Amino acid sequence: MLALVVVAAALAGCVEEKVAEETLAPLALPSTTTTLAPAPAATTTTAVVVAAEAPTTTLAPQPVGEWDGARFDFGRVVDDDEDGIYRTIEFDRYSLQHPTIGLVDAAGFSEEPLTYWWTTQPYVNNNPSTRQFVLAPNAEILTLSDEGEEAACADPPAAIPPPPVWRGVDVSFLDTRAARNSIAIVTYAPSGAITRLRFSHGCP
Repeated sequence: MLALVVVAAALAGCVEEKVAEETLAPLALPSTTTTLAPAPAATTTTAVVVAAEAPTTTLAPQPVGEWDGARFDFGRVVDDDEDGIYRTIEFDRYSLQHPTIGLVDAAGFSEEPLTYWWTTQPYVNNNPSTRQFVLAPNAEILTLSDEGEEAACADPPAAIPPPPVWRGVDVSFLDTRAARNSIAIVTYAPSGAITRLRFSHGCP
């Protein structure tokens, strides 16, 4: 009887060692099901829509300086400045010698008075006083390119001068000596702000 107990004990020890060395599979967890509560029944309501009032913003009108209703102008920019967000110029208005009707100034221009590569001075400064005008924020500033100048200013000049080439420049050009030495051709918006400035010159 004692022998059986010893054998049984020995067998039990072997089983425990074997079980300890093996990795047991994880226990299966019971699956769970989530049940959502039914959505409440829709109720009929009358929606009241209140329209929000749009904010009212009043922009200050574009300043125009001493604009006198001219559509175009011709003369020299003698100075420039900044007035808040706007660029202003001091303008010395000239009269242009038109080939058929004589001297014309801003009040008589019906189109942009383009002139370039002249050999004889085509303008007269009748009134040395200056006026202040204001550039529109998106004003176009152009200078006469040297392209074509050699042919246009040859001696004798070409029978048909080459067309001018205008190149865009930054507003900082207004501060240069080149701007002061050039003739400025101005285009005004119907409201009075300057929308285009062309800087032209004659033959060297």
